[in-house]
Amino acid sequence: MTSNFQRQFSALFLLGLAVAIVALLVGWGRLGATDAARRPAAPGAPSVQGPGAFLPPEGAQWEVVLGSDEQKYLMGLFLDSLEAVRKGEEPPDCEACDQPLDAPVFVTVYSPDGRMLRVRTRQASLARSVRTAARLVHQDGAGWAAPESLRVRIDIIRAALDFPLQQRRAFAQKPLGRPYGLAARAGGELSVLLPADLVGWQAGTPLEMLRAVCHWGGLDANSWRLGGSDKLKMWRLETVGFVNDTPGSRRTVSSPRGLTPVAQVNIATVLRSIRQAAGYLAAIQGSDGGLLMFWDPAAGFHGGCKSVVVQEGTAAALGTWCELQSQADALKVCQKAIAWAVDITNPDPQAPGRSFTREVEGCHPTWELEGSAQTLRAICRYHRASGREEAAPWIRSLAEFLLFMQSDDGLFYLKYDDKTGKRSTPASGFDRIRAQTRAILGLTLAYRELQDPAYLMGAKKGLQPLLADEDIPATCSAGQAQGLCTALLELNSFLPEDRHVKFATRIASARLRTQLQPKEAPAPDLVGGALPGLPPKAEDTANDLVVFASTAMMEPDAQYREAARRAAGYLMWLQFVPQNSYYLPDPGNTPGGFREWPGANVIRLQTMDAALRGMVLLARLELQERKHD
Repeated sequence: MTSNFQRQFSALFLLGLAVAIVALLVGWGRLGATDAARRPAAPGAPSVQGPGAFLPPEGAQWEVVLGSDEQKYLMGLFLDSLEAVRKGEEPPDCEACDQPLDAPVFVTVYSPDGRMLRVRTRQASLARSVRTAARLVHQDGAGWAAPESLRVRIDIIRAALDFPLQQRRAFAQKPLGRPYGLAARAGGELSVLLPADLVGWQAGTPLEMLRAVCHWGGLDANSWRLGGSDKLKMWRLETVGFVNDTPGSRRTVSSPRGLTPVAQVNIATVLRSIRQAAGYLAAIQGSDGGLLMFWDPAAGFHGGCKSVVVQEGTAAALGTWCELQSQADALKVCQKAIAWAVDITNPDPQAPGRSFTREVEGCHPTWELEGSAQTLRAICRYHRASGREEAAPWIRSLAEFLLFMQSDDGLFYLKYDDKTGKRSTPASGFDRIRAQTRAILGLTLAYRELQDPAYLMGAKKGLQPLLADEDIPATCSAGQAQGLCTALLELNSFLPEDRHVKFATRIASARLRTQLQPKEAPAPDLVGGALPGLPPKAEDTANDLVVFASTAMMEPDAQYREAARRAAGYLMWLQFVPQNSYYLPDPGNTPGGFREWPGANVIRLQTMDAALRGMVLLARLELQERKHD
């Protein structure tokens, strides 16, 4: 039986990943990233104020208010000016050149081959600064690609505030708030960390920002603790920053913290996010069907010990997507990921009618119950999406194992020794609620596919101890909450009960209190993120998205639907797309993955699992709402 099924779930390709470390070193006047070891240039940047006046020591503010048309104009002026100087011509004339506003301007260009070049200037007007920046880019970037192939980011300083030691100490203790930048000077050198640099520099907290701006300025990372203007001078920066949406384009998008805000969460943007996430999973799948557990495209690190629970959870998420909309490529990824689990799934020698998935040796403990439940869940999703009946025997054998692992009180044993036939539950190192809900969900989906009432009764029996615990809704974690709500949603479709819905709404209500609302968020781009941490973690937010979308499907309540949309908006803001991964020398297979938080580049498979499931549930909810309208 194993060999026949494995032939159906064979793996097809091997992925190779190679990414270089991004170098972002900001010098006095202009900086080329073609040489990562290059020191900042000596003082002498083109500035009508002269050396040392680029940022006034006492601080300053500039009235910079730019709409989309003004941003588009400045981007076009830079590209046209760069093209002119490449041809040996004079930059184009412009009416805006005579509008006085001498705010400091940074222009950063990214070449298709991964090189980065940054220049800074401060002329009598923004337009003149942009034209001057084009000349500086041409001087330092001779031989670069034509302007139509460049990604360009323009950052204009609107405030450079004096940042004395006492304020720095307070800033270091604060969680992530509004998008600020920092500048530091020790001696004659100026180091600048712009708000849009934060994700590239992996500076996700104020303390990391302080350390980064000192480190990349050639100082000790803790130099920010020094007081006195003779030792170190620092400024806190506010900017207007924008990047062209495609290489060579005049059209711009804003880039607070280096990320691209999501304008609106609707069915179109949700479906696009799902397709991008599915594409990322296809790109990181290995020849054995396994998926990379983590990937850091900035540092080039990838790998991780493959967890059965996470691997098959992600396969099931892809299967759920394919149930909603037929997706041949995503279904193929799901098929190959299941093949990886089938390699460690074997008939039980104590009872040939049962099969279980073994723990992956060397990984964190994955008890036989959880691994088997997740494999069953993935196969059930694949069975429904593909219509392939050869999966049915595996559904039955795994479901029989879950029933065997259930005790008289409804709880499931976690560990199984197939040599002795002994079932047990280790005293520590596990999450009983999450394991329980995975088994309940697996049995519910098995019933959906095979219509065996024993599976439905087993799922109902397993839920009873959880429903009897009145403390669970208020105390469960985001991960436990999503498992409970997912199981309740599926089981309630076959055994509808008011207490299922009430239990889910109590969980969702508790999780809603941990979501950053528009009126209380420290910055607009953090709305929808899950507390208690700042910056909010993508994984917790993704789990909450599952909770809110599942509950809204059982209880048509606008507050849960809106909470789901807010969570989805925050996640999509963290999703790698071309407009927010321009700083990577080689984005490679990155697009579609979700960062763990602002200022981080790591993509973890467990976050992809939760985010994809949440997005699919939200898509189902949005489509359901359309039918009712």
